Amino acid sequence: MKHFDNPPGPSHFGYAAEHLHHLKFLNLRKKDFKVLPDWIQLAEQLEILYLTDNQLTELPEWIGNLKNLQRLHIAGNQLTSLPSSLQKLTKLTELGLCDNQLTALPEWVDAFQLLEEIDLSDNKLTALPDNVGLLPKLEVLYLSGNQLTSLPDNLQHSAKITTLDLRANKFETLPSWVFTIHESISVNFSNRYKWNAVSVHGNPGKFRSEASSSKTSN
Repeated sequence: MKHFDNPPGPSHFGYAAEHLHHLKFLNLRKKDFKVLPDWIQLAEQLEILYLTDNQLTELPEWIGNLKNLQRLHIAGNQLTSLPSSLQKLTKLTELGLCDNQLTALPEWVDAFQLLEEIDLSDNKLTALPDNVGLLPKLEVLYLSGNQLTSLPDNLQHSAKITTLDLRANKFETLPSWVFTIHESISVNFSNRYKWNAVSVHGNPGKFRSEASSSKTSN
């Protein structure tokens, strides 16, 4: 298996250098990258970037220069932290970070005001920053396979969340605003706050179903 400490140029991966400035989609999945090649930053118009299943241990600061990115997927790497420049990507709607080594999510996560989906499954998170509840567009939050024992209280005010995956964590209890259930069910807190799926399998707590609470209120 090849390991690129100094990766080859874009043509090696099927991308003409002269076209990089106009590229909207870039798929660099399973390229054995240990370090991201600098030429990626030339793709200033990128909207979708896949870096999944490489061997990245960190992201370069210049990643924040790709300010048109809407979907960024970096699953299946070895990231332990995120660079502060990432908060410049204010157009992101999807952020895929599952299957890494992240121990914390930065407080500046609320910079992603357009974010609709974030996948943090299979990391090493022990807590979430309060600011994760300040993402007005957030609909899907995957947190399975971490070491979480609690949730930030302001997450309950996330008006658009439809899916919250808490499976395989360390929850002994859940806050009163989360319905304790054995499986995903339709849950409706009120006409304003609607959570369609909450999953808690694989936690040490003994949770009971409260399906009767999921009835839509008129």
